Amino acid sequence: MRQVFTAFACSILAGILYFQLGGLPANAIQDRIGALFLIVVQLVMLNMGTLNAFISERVIFLQESRSGYYRTSAYFLAKLLFDVIPLRVFIAFLYTTITYWMIGFKPDFVSYLIFVGNLVLMTLSSAALFVLFGTFAETLDNALPPFGLSFFLMMMFSGFIININSIMSWLAWLKYINIIFYSYNTVVANEISGQVFCNPFPDNSTCAIGDDFLDQQGIDFSTRGLWINQIAMACITIGCLTLAYIRLRLLRRLT
Repeated sequence: MRQVFTAFACSILAGILYFQLGGLPANAIQDRIGALFLIVVQLVMLNMGTLNAFISERVIFLQESRSGYYRTSAYFLAKLLFDVIPLRVFIAFLYTTITYWMIGFKPDFVSYLIFVGNLVLMTLSSAALFVLFGTFAETLDNALPPFGLSFFLMMMFSGFIININSIMSWLAWLKYINIIFYSYNTVVANEISGQVFCNPFPDNSTCAIGDDFLDQQGIDFSTRGLWINQIAMACITIGCLTLAYIRLRLLRRLT
């Protein structure tokens, strides 16, 4: 309940900060991508609780599984299906629905569904990554350093702080394992593509073209690009959960 309240409070604050975005071409796009980046980052931070999902029950799990009360697979699936996933999906849905309409993104239901669907998947991907970190840590303090480092790297190589085309080639590969990169690109393309932001004053016809901005940022706003982003996050989710399950099995045998 505390995590739900935190998500609700954060969504209201973000909605107030960027309430019903408008403005001139000079800041219309900037304000939107700033709001979108904040939303993605906040949702990742709200998943921090999953670090403790297995740490808090580590001793009990080892004792009961060795005593034959249940198999590792049964415990792992039950923990995901009845604890981790429902709460994460609900929090993501609540947060995205409030922020989308308060901030005033595209008033289009399909765009809203893409926005919510993408961020729910991103939430599950980041939760899976943090669950993986938790299976390797005996205490929450031990899990925080890898969480902090991964979070820092995901933000740095998201495409918001520095243009992805400006990153040195030997570091550019990091974007391919970056959850924030895939989600941020999707929500920016979903919001900015096809839009034209023009000066409301009749004596000044200055306009900012959304598609031109996306090209400059190296963001693929095609339908194919959107699906690639979702498939990449799904693969990261499956990969992290698979590794977390293997870690639990090894933990049971080696400790």
